[in-house]
Amino acid sequence: MEIQLKNLSLTFDGKKIFNALDYSFKQGGFYVVKGESGSGKTTLLKCLSSLMEADGGEISYSSDLQIMELRRKIQYLPQLPVVFEGTVKENLLKPFSFKPYIENAPDTAVLKEKMSELFSEEIELERSADKLSQGEKQRMALCRALLINPEVLLCDEPTASLDEKSRKIVEQKIEAFSSDKSKTVIFISHHENLLIDHEITTLTLKDGKLEEGK
Repeated sequence: MEIQLKNLSLTFDGKKIFNALDYSFKQGGFYVVKGESGSGKTTLLKCLSSLMEADGGEISYSSDLQIMELRRKIQYLPQLPVVFEGTVKENLLKPFSFKPYIENAPDTAVLKEKMSELFSEEIELERSADKLSQGEKQRMALCRALLINPEVLLCDEPTASLDEKSRKIVEQKIEAFSSDKSKTVIFISHHENLLIDHEITTLTLKDGKLEEGK
């Protein structure tokens, strides 16, 4: 899926976040967005995933989808992961409780396999999700997003609470996801160097505009 930003503008609390922003995110691209705190990086991801609306301009998608289907095709991973009351298994299956995804719900064996790819130690599926550490919650949320198999993955510092070993596992998993050229990744990270080997387009959000190669 290609995402086109056209003349996007947004002001929040009197501050110009986007200023006639134009950019095209190409299908199959891996984009790393940088910028100072408060520059609007998280706001950009929320707008791309239709969780927030800009004041003006347009965001267009190469696929003509209804809002619920769009939110399945474009998965947003916030820095503070969304955790529902219940077990790890219930959290992983939460998206599949809604029509028309019920028939695509993965079985227990698939859940265990996908979780094992993100954890060096076993996480019991019947464990209370609230009992997980922040880093474990981040990895569980990533597993849930990947189970949906989106076309676009929006990552807002998904390794912020991880140690070096876990960070490497997560970044390599996202790299594996992006190896499918039908997938697009837009990644915000506070780390200077990602622990992946992938062609990356670096973008800097500054003064309400995106600049490449900064």
